[in-house]
Amino acid sequence: MQTLDRIARRPAPAVAILYLLLTCWMLWPLPRYAGSAVQDPGDPLFEIWVMRSVQHNLIHQPLRLYDGNAFYPFEYSLAYSEEAISTALVAWPVYLASGNDILAYNAVFIATFWLMAFAVFLLARELGASPGAAFIAGVAAAFAPARYSHLSHLHLLALCWLPLAFWALAAYLTRSSSTRPSGSSPAPLSFRAAARN
Repeated sequence: MQTLDRIARRPAPAVAILYLLLTCWMLWPLPRYAGSAVQDPGDPLFEIWVMRSVQHNLIHQPLRLYDGNAFYPFEYSLAYSEEAISTALVAWPVYLASGNDILAYNAVFIATFWLMAFAVFLLARELGASPGAAFIAGVAAAFAPARYSHLSHLHLLALCWLPLAFWALAAYLTRSSSTRPSGSSPAPLSFRAAARN
């Protein structure tokens, strides 16, 4: 436990890097083939189509955001399944930089594990957990069996925003007004982001 405490006492960027390395190790070999493979030939390919449809519609027909090129003649076919607006927006910069739909999907997929671990670490530290306990909490939350049973459901894995929203709320409520960020609470924006997934 002392080794974990020593590792977790490092600044947040060091813990974030450690979680990223752990995420790549836990999801191996997917990070190696992130541009050419998905972990399941079913739902991930559908979710890639939904994300690309949302991205396309935001540029070419923003007033018809939920229209997809499936289930003709019915309109708003993207509304027949989980909406992926937030994940499409997060994946978009990767797609624009690479032109690779699969890489963009896998970048978000891998990031959900990393962000879950790091957000739970921040939340646990904010609530008073020791660095080692916070580190273990992040690992336990990110790599829980329940998350592995939903590897094909990016919309469920993307709930990693929820502990981040709770961390923002806890930080706002527990810190004195002199250490809070200026302006209003960051929690409403974080809760809005969490609710979109």
